[in-house]
Amino acid sequence: MKKITFAFFALFALCFSGNLMAQTEIPQAAGTFTAGTDFVDGDIYTDSGGSTGNYASNELSTMMFCANPGEFIVIDFTTFDVEASGGGGGQCWDNLTISGDTGGMDGTYAGDGFDAGAGLVCMDGTDGAGNPTLGPFTSAAGGCLTFTFDSDSSVTQSGWTADINVNTVPPMACGVPLGQPIPEVGTSGSMVPSVASIVNCGFIGSNYAIDSVELDLNHTFDGDLDITLTSPEGTTIFLADQIGGSGDNFTGTVFMDGNPNITSGAPPYTGTFEAQGGQLNTIFAGENISGDWTLNILDNFGGDSGMLNNFCINFTELSPNQPPIVSCPGNINVNNDAGQCSAVVNFGNPAAIDPEGGPVTVTQTGGLPSGDPFPVGTTTVEFTVTDACGASTICTFDVVVTDNEPPSQFDCPADIVVDNDPGDCGAVVNYPDPILMDNCFASTTGSATYDQTINFTNPALMSSNIFSFTGAIVGATADATLEVRTFGDIDNATEIWQIEDEDGNPTGQIGNTGVFADQCNTILMETFTIPAAMIDTWAADGQIDFTGFDLVGGINVTLCGGDFLELRLIYDYTSTTQPPVPYTVVTGLPSGSVFPVGTTLTTLEYSDSGGNTVQCSFNVTVNDTEAPEIVCVGEQVIPPLIAGDSPSTPIVDNTTFSETLTVTEDHVITDLNVDIDITHTWTGDITITLESPAGTVVTVFDDLDGCSANDIVTTFDDQSANVLDCDPGGVGTNGDAFPEADYIPSNPLAAFNGESTLGDWILSIEDDAGGDTGTLNSYALVFDFTPVVGTPLDVVLDANGMASIPVSSLVMSSSDNCGPVTVTAGGAAGTYDSTINIVNPTLASTNIFSFAGTPVGATGDATLEVRTFGDIDGAVGGTNEEMWTITDEDAATTGTIGGTGVFADQCSTTLMETFTIPAAMIDTWAADGMIDFTGTDVAGNINVTLCGGDFLELRLTYNFDQASSTIDFTCDDVGQNSIVVTATDPSGNESTCTATVNVIDDTDPILVCQDVTIELGADGTAMVDPQAFVDVANTIEACGLAVLATDVTDVSCDDIGTPITVTLFVADPSGNLASCTATLTVVDLLGPDVTCPADQTVDPGPGNLFYTVPDYFATGEATALDNCTDPVTVFSQDPAAGSQIPDGVYNVQVCATDEYGNENCCTFELTVESILGNEDSELSNAIVMYPNPAQNEVRISNGSNLLLNNAQIYDVNGKLISTIDLRDMQQEKVIDISGLSSGVYVVQITGENSSVVKRLIKE
Repeated sequence: MKKITFAFFALFALCFSGNLMAQTEIPQAAGTFTAGTDFVDGDIYTDSGGSTGNYASNELSTMMFCANPGEFIVIDFTTFDVEASGGGGGQCWDNLTISGDTGGMDGTYAGDGFDAGAGLVCMDGTDGAGNPTLGPFTSAAGGCLTFTFDSDSSVTQSGWTADINVNTVPPMACGVPLGQPIPEVGTSGSMVPSVASIVNCGFIGSNYAIDSVELDLNHTFDGDLDITLTSPEGTTIFLADQIGGSGDNFTGTVFMDGNPNITSGAPPYTGTFEAQGGQLNTIFAGENISGDWTLNILDNFGGDSGMLNNFCINFTELSPNQPPIVSCPGNINVNNDAGQCSAVVNFGNPAAIDPEGGPVTVTQTGGLPSGDPFPVGTTTVEFTVTDACGASTICTFDVVVTDNEPPSQFDCPADIVVDNDPGDCGAVVNYPDPILMDNCFASTTGSATYDQTINFTNPALMSSNIFSFTGAIVGATADATLEVRTFGDIDNATEIWQIEDEDGNPTGQIGNTGVFADQCNTILMETFTIPAAMIDTWAADGQIDFTGFDLVGGINVTLCGGDFLELRLIYDYTSTTQPPVPYTVVTGLPSGSVFPVGTTLTTLEYSDSGGNTVQCSFNVTVNDTEAPEIVCVGEQVIPPLIAGDSPSTPIVDNTTFSETLTVTEDHVITDLNVDIDITHTWTGDITITLESPAGTVVTVFDDLDGCSANDIVTTFDDQSANVLDCDPGGVGTNGDAFPEADYIPSNPLAAFNGESTLGDWILSIEDDAGGDTGTLNSYALVFDFTPVVGTPLDVVLDANGMASIPVSSLVMSSSDNCGPVTVTAGGAAGTYDSTINIVNPTLASTNIFSFAGTPVGATGDATLEVRTFGDIDGAVGGTNEEMWTITDEDAATTGTIGGTGVFADQCSTTLMETFTIPAAMIDTWAADGMIDFTGTDVAGNINVTLCGGDFLELRLTYNFDQASSTIDFTCDDVGQNSIVVTATDPSGNESTCTATVNVIDDTDPILVCQDVTIELGADGTAMVDPQAFVDVANTIEACGLAVLATDVTDVSCDDIGTPITVTLFVADPSGNLASCTATLTVVDLLGPDVTCPADQTVDPGPGNLFYTVPDYFATGEATALDNCTDPVTVFSQDPAAGSQIPDGVYNVQVCATDEYGNENCCTFELTVESILGNEDSELSNAIVMYPNPAQNEVRISNGSNLLLNNAQIYDVNGKLISTIDLRDMQQEKVIDISGLSSGVYVVQITGENSSVVKRLIKE
């Protein structure tokens, strides 16, 4: 058995060898330090500088080390280096004074290796080598050691170190009572036992040894005595057993192991002996010293007696009592039981022994007992093992229950869409906790109350009234209560209401004839009980309905005023509350945060105690619905101006109060309305007055216009069609004494017209009677005024008549809750959407799709939808299904549609492809207002075989916005212009304002004159045209010239020949002036007005070949009149007068020239025609001359029998050019005329008796 015990001890010693206690330095400091509290056994006492530093100069401190009762302290110096003197002088410069030593070593110490034996006043604490010689110092049991250190102001040294030992005072006890008779005088027997009580605990042989037992007694005849010592555990040893014979007394007898047995001694046994029964430590080995050690003395024979003087037992400590050695089970790691947030865990007690071999007690002092469900997480189980001396050892182990069961549900809220908070670029969004179901997350249940009241008051009260209690909740924990209240005497037969439930069953009645005399003075109430089961049945759809029926049938016949029927439903129900879910926000923002405009992906994560993690996500979308604020330059301020407040001021009986409203805008009032919201019983108590900043006071509502009905919620408007007429039926919870939207006030508000809005307006409310109160909820003043136009922006055109400004210059201020805004003006916005469809037979191999009216300013890429239908080669599933290639304006391929094998039969399928066109390309192509695409037949079978209805269709769509950030002005805009400016925030919200722009042309024209020549008219005068003096090429005036004038307005023949200086004055449309001078030359360029003779025919006379042309002016047949020359004297005519001309038709021109060389002519036709005889006529008919005109030769053909002599050729002046002999000609003669000059000639052909004249034209 001992072997097993030792084996366990060895095992525990091996497994649980303790850590060495770390040493702590306790430096010199003033104060009292107690063992166990301020220091422990094994600590080190040092100077103030510690073991590695020097003490300080000018130190003076007293430090006390005190032991606890039953302990004593030993301080043993290991180093000592304290400055004493410099080699004599009988003084100690630095010193340590020690007192309290039980060994008599108190004193004042100093010294180091240099002052040994130097005759110090204080004691030398070192030897010649500097090793410490002072101490060790031992305190009394429970006493103190005192150390006082004193250093001067000179150098310091390394000081000292000393080991601190805390020791236990060996236990001892003396018996009580003492002075006992042994036994009573004259008798024999046992003495009253003497007991020595030991409070210390420990075991003999391991912790303690019995040092000695002290005995002193007086007794005659020692041989009569049996003296025994009994341990607390009951073991007895004979100290002396009837020894000493007749000798007397045990005086100063000490029993101690290892000495001669007491049997070897003799009375009075003074000295040290071994107990007669053997060695004490052997007899009592392994026993606990704690308890009562009992001394028993038996006097075996009478006749002798004595007295016990002293009995003490002393122990020596061998080693301190060791606490038990204990081995707890190892940590236990388990997973949770399914569906539980715990696991049932079983374990045994730890193994434990007492190193001294004593008994131990094992007690669980922490954690849950074995077999209990342990919660998820770490539970520390603690056991305390206590030995017989009360020393205990605690061991712990952890029961770790891991939750390896992930949550079964973790659902985020649905996506949230909200509008921004006013004025913010975001919104405070509170979202509910996710719905969590987890074995370690439980909802809590509690009790709640459903309590809702519904009231029907006349005129809403009907013969049948349905009371719908919404938001009803199942889970009633008890029966419900339905309270029914009613008021009113309908027709002098007391009203009776029957209440029925959802199933049509009567719940009960309220009111009955004879129950009360007059319902107009009484409110009745009845209470009915509704079973909880019925509540749960009806509440399943979230609503419980009751119906109140009028049984008398006199509803709305005669009313008391304020008649009502009211139902109140009350019941308790079980509510389930989910505690807050301890989630973390992975992305996004926590609930209650300001979420920015846009969509924020919010991802929530929950990790249970086992580290099982789940996530869910939802979107929080904040829409910016707040349009920017914008104020334009020169903007028109348009009424109304509304100013008001919502003070919620109480209206107290018999009091008057005022509300002041400060209006900061200054406008002249043309009309004023007052909005009032007052809740108050008996409106006849109320008077409302309004005072303007100018001091005008108007009683808006006089109490005489009120009545006993409730509330004034209306608008007072002079232009209202409703006179004040208080409705006495407007009482009760929803009463309204003035139900119309507006009324004519008690006194006209027009009294304020013409006054300024600026300043403090005072609204006063007077309650002139008691018993009724209310509240001024809100009020507003609505001003009308003449619109005001602000100062416009002046824009000056440049010399070219143009100006361009940024639209931002038209904006006085702009702001938006989400940052900067974009301001634009002009231009349209919208969607371009056009479809072009080409159907057979129009469909060709190449088809151009021209999209007309295409606007620039594409705001995004365009979409080109292409659709086609048709199987060109007619073969179902053939190899040549139609394929089209679409190319853009730049001949780049946009895409293709169709293709071999893509589909089985195009005659049954309409294909569609969608292509994206970059916005930049759209703007480039749309610059000319048209975008072209081309569809080309790739298969080449177009119009071979058709399905019927074959087509190719293109649809072009894109959004555009032609608004610009700049705006241009030209001369056409001179003057005031209204420009609509649009402010757009990042979310596309828009606001507009209208700016006024005054376009100014303040540039004088750059006028360049040019000299002008004016032709006189037929009357010899001419008007001067100012425009003619403007050198258009060099004159600069972009906006044109509106006014032109000259200082010379007209001229006449008298001005011919003398240059005139003319000044030209001009003004543009804006009144800018300029002038210049030019030379005006007056000329007469009109020739005389010539009148010709009428056309005439003349005969040269018989025998005359030529006609002599007369002078027609001389004959008066031709006349000439001139505007400036009178008379006209210079004439000419062609043919000239006296000219000889043959037969023919002549255009005669007659001309007249005035004094300025202007010639004018007229012509008339002169026919020279010789009167022929018969032969001449025959010859004329017979002779043909051809060709005519001719170039080189001409032929004369004679178609008669007349003989010809010759042909003579004359020029037009009658000069004979040549004669040709015709006598030998036959019927035709060729005449060479190549030598003649081009012109007109006269050919006279002569026969024997006649002649004829022909005209010849030589080319």
